[in-house]
Amino acid sequence: MIALRKSVGSPERLFDPIRTIAFREKTTIVLKDVVIEDCQTRNTRSFNTHNLELSIRWKFAQAYGQFPIHFKATVLARTLIICPTFDHADTLIVSISSVLAQTDPDWELVVIADGSPPRTLEILEEFSARDKRIRFVSHEKGVRFGEAYRDPVIRASDCEIVLHLGDDDVWGHEHIAAMHRLLKDADWGQQATLACAVDGTSSWLFSHAGTRLSRKLAQNGAVITSGLNNTGYRRDAYERLAQGWAPAPETHASDVYMWLNFLRDRELRIGVSAETTWLKLPGRRTRLKFSPKKRVMEAAPYLAQINTPNFLMSLRDTASLGVPLLRTLLSHNAHQAKSYRGALRLCRWRRVRKNQQIKPVVGERFLPVKLSETQLEEFNFAFHLVRMMRGETPPEGIRQLASPYRPLLGTYLDACARLDRAAFDGLVTVLEGPLQMPAISLLGKIRLAKMSGNSALVADLISEASKRWPDAPWVKALC
Repeated sequence: MIALRKSVGSPERLFDPIRTIAFREKTTIVLKDVVIEDCQTRNTRSFNTHNLELSIRWKFAQAYGQFPIHFKATVLARTLIICPTFDHADTLIVSISSVLAQTDPDWELVVIADGSPPRTLEILEEFSARDKRIRFVSHEKGVRFGEAYRDPVIRASDCEIVLHLGDDDVWGHEHIAAMHRLLKDADWGQQATLACAVDGTSSWLFSHAGTRLSRKLAQNGAVITSGLNNTGYRRDAYERLAQGWAPAPETHASDVYMWLNFLRDRELRIGVSAETTWLKLPGRRTRLKFSPKKRVMEAAPYLAQINTPNFLMSLRDTASLGVPLLRTLLSHNAHQAKSYRGALRLCRWRRVRKNQQIKPVVGERFLPVKLSETQLEEFNFAFHLVRMMRGETPPEGIRQLASPYRPLLGTYLDACARLDRAAFDGLVTVLEGPLQMPAISLLGKIRLAKMSGNSALVADLISEASKRWPDAPWVKALC
């Protein structure tokens, strides 16, 4: 039971053995099993209600006797956080600690242990004993990522909002508050991802999922950006779906498959924001040789810094916009624009000043984006690249403009191979022609042949690469 005490001239507060939560005068909380007690006469009035919403105001207290009034109630969490985990174990210490630091304390965290080893369960037992808002459920290893275990947790919850936590990622302390702003007028919402790479660089990955063309893309089974930590939804919207969390087919990423279930609903209210309040740390594939202790040592500095002023902003301002930028330009027919400003409008982006506050938007409204000068140059290059891929004449000085983005062009090719074969062929033509980067083009062809399982073509392409660049390290790596 949590007690809410109110007295004349004092702030409204909630007290329990674990935490103290301050509320503003017009805060609405959700209560059940309510007991209202006049502290002077000891007369009580009891309710046994479910999900009774009570606005904590002076008028409410005055209606039941003189001050102070003592309210005893069980307070239902507003936010359900689901954290699926397999064997990351020690990185959970960092991820869960970032949840404990949230400025919005009104949450419940359920960790789903999907065939997890004893070390993982040991860590979860320690956290759940320390904070009653944290609990875990342990299962045998499920199909794929154990997606089917998430559905009953959501359906058994009374929470208003559902969020997801990666077991090796870090939330900033305003993350829950930011996601509530995002979902204020939306059923499903997605903010940006700030991804940290092994080499210390970062990527700021976002898209406008609410545009007409983004929704059309979803109807065809594709999305521009995905992710767990950056996406949230209302529980009632989830319960309206024909199918909830379930194992995704091998052709789809787990999160993409789930989000498509939402996005195919034409009546869905979609909220989007280019704001980012969390960090995606280098993934397991790049850390296979790392011990659990070393992974925690790598993640811990991010946890220590993430809530320092301007830390996330400084990472974001120097980050690359990555593959989602190319996907956005291609899917929104940006080649039809005459300038990058026109392309911004076609993508439904609106560049705002650095000191200007950005708010989430719902539907097709223009998405406010704080692009630095470097990021604007990247947008301009990607815009010209898309125009050349669609057959437009290359602008003067395109090779110099492309020079800083050589490492990005390989990932662009991979993205095109998955998104649109015509786009892939167009980019290969640009690389071999105006950009004069045949090595990147050939490497992209090799990757595409591997994806399609054409081993004979792979061998022929590697042989061609060996003849043209016999001393190149990347060729020797292929051989």
